[in-house]
Amino acid sequence: MKNLISLFFISFLICCSQPGDISIMKQITNDELKKMIESDTAYEKIYESSQYYTKFANKLDSVKFSDITYRDLYDFNNYSNNEKWRKLEEEYGKEWDKEFGIYILKADSIISYWETRVKNESLKTWETPIEIMIYLDNDIESMNEYYKRTIVNKYLDLDFEVPARKTKYRVLLWEALNKEYPLITKYWDKMTENELKLFDEKFKQ
Repeated sequence: MKNLISLFFISFLICCSQPGDISIMKQITNDELKKMIESDTAYEKIYESSQYYTKFANKLDSVKFSDITYRDLYDFNNYSNNEKWRKLEEEYGKEWDKEFGIYILKADSIISYWETRVKNESLKTWETPIEIMIYLDNDIESMNEYYKRTIVNKYLDLDFEVPARKTKYRVLLWEALNKEYPLITKYWDKMTENELKLFDEKFKQ
């Protein structure tokens, strides 16, 4: 009877256990990673991201954040992908377009002016503003807004800086995530802090 109860208990634990129930501070096997990805391909990016940031963890961090699992990061990511947050992101995006869209159009005009000059006059690199060159050479669409804001903030005589399109949304989301997943937000903040310190030290050498 005792053996039967023990067997039932073990089976119960196995059934309740999820592929991602492994600490991000633990070195996982290929088989464990395979099971996570088979359960949801979203684990691919979660694993890659956590591997990148966790390498900046010191010994104390490894202990402090050892309770965070890949499943926790999975839930953390899914939290911001529900319908509520998608609607808020869209809503704040439209609000930003209404207030700052005109400046982005002005940035387009500035870029167009320099792009024409680069093509027709074969300008040397030093003759073209660095912000324009970076934008024209950039092939990452998600960075377009950043470069355009940089151009606006430099070339237009504004008494304020145009914020990122998602600033308001991200602040609200991060506050909510910090409330729901305080340990994970502390983890991201600490890893980013460690990363910046490391890069700063290398830069000074």
